[in-house]
Amino acid sequence: MTRLAGRGALSDTMGDLIVDSLGALATSVAGWFSLKHRKGWVERRADAAEAIEDGVNGFLSTNQTAAFSNRMGEILKDTELRMYAGTEAQRTLCRSWQHVVEEVRDRYSALIAGKTPVYR
Repeated sequence: MTRLAGRGALSDTMGDLIVDSLGALATSVAGWFSLKHRKGWVERRADAAEAIEDGVNGFLSTNQTAAFSNRMGEILKDTELRMYAGTEAQRTLCRSWQHVVEEVRDRYSALIAGKTPVYR
């Protein structure tokens, strides 16, 4: 691990802040669309649920208060299932910031070139 000082440390911190801000912006926009179209983050029909396998790498519920509450109760009671799903989610759903940045760069490059972006 390289220790940074002065301008190097400031540049590194600013880079982190910019990436974090972009992530927060993307999440906020996705949340706004989710609310606008009345799709919950964990609703079975939600776009965000496409990659989630219920009980394997995440948990799904219908978009009803009672169903969601019951589902949360089930999840909170089963520590082993939560641990397993968390591990599987990290293995199957998480991507590095480097991968995300490369994907966004490739999409914008395609748009600038007048081509249809490739979605991975």
